[in-house]
Amino acid sequence: MAQSVLQALSRAAARSGRESVVVLEEDLAAADAASGSRTRTHKAIQELEAAGRLRQVRRGLYVIASLTGVIDVTLLSLIDIVTPRPYLVTAGRALALAGLTDQFFRETVVLVPSKRSDLAWRGERARYARVPASRIWGGTHARVRDSQRLWVAGRSRAILDSIAHPEWGVTLAQVTQALDAAVSDNRAFSADLAKTALRYGNASAARRLGFLLSRLYPHEPEVAAPLLPLRGDSNAMTPLLIGGSDDGPTDPIWRVRENIEFQRLADHRTGG
Repeated sequence: MAQSVLQALSRAAARSGRESVVVLEEDLAAADAASGSRTRTHKAIQELEAAGRLRQVRRGLYVIASLTGVIDVTLLSLIDIVTPRPYLVTAGRALALAGLTDQFFRETVVLVPSKRSDLAWRGERARYARVPASRIWGGTHARVRDSQRLWVAGRSRAILDSIAHPEWGVTLAQVTQALDAAVSDNRAFSADLAKTALRYGNASAARRLGFLLSRLYPHEPEVAAPLLPLRGDSNAMTPLLIGGSDDGPTDPIWRVRENIEFQRLADHRTGG
């Protein structure tokens, strides 16, 4: 009976476009038809869990393992399956998917318009950050499985989220490296970054990014120039490192206080 229930669950999941991922709320009816009753279905699921054929992610959500125990479902795949639209994967994981960092982020930040419980799977975690629906934009599709397309922040949006929200797990040095990589690939990136920053509406983030670009490309002022109109009207100095010291030299153009030495942020250029 357990094998029949597993086959029914597997077929139901495949029909819904989520190969090997069982959502009991949607798939139980098919399993009941195979077992003959809800009680038998639950007993079969317990047996399948004990045998290692079903791995629970959280209540009502399972992943099917092969006979040899192989599991090909990733956290990103699960995020796309269980997270209602609109959503946006951003910050470190988005930077990695865009090829702007070689760091591995075990926590994936997902922007959503309503409160959701975090999702943990195989040593990784999806952290849901609630924002207004109007703030979920700037994404692009990334393939996570043949039938799935994850909605991920584009390069500009991921960099802006990372520098504006250090609590989302990307250090300022990692932002600097990602920014440098994006501009190295294409000098026109800074113009696209400025367009995104205009919509983002965070003058402090624009100041920090402009300052970093002016230091990364001191002999190419046109690289940082698109961000100049986005500095805002305040004359108060913006700390380069959020939560850092109140000391440090100031840049009068970008109105940024260098409260962390720039060279510490650019060690990626020297292999430091």
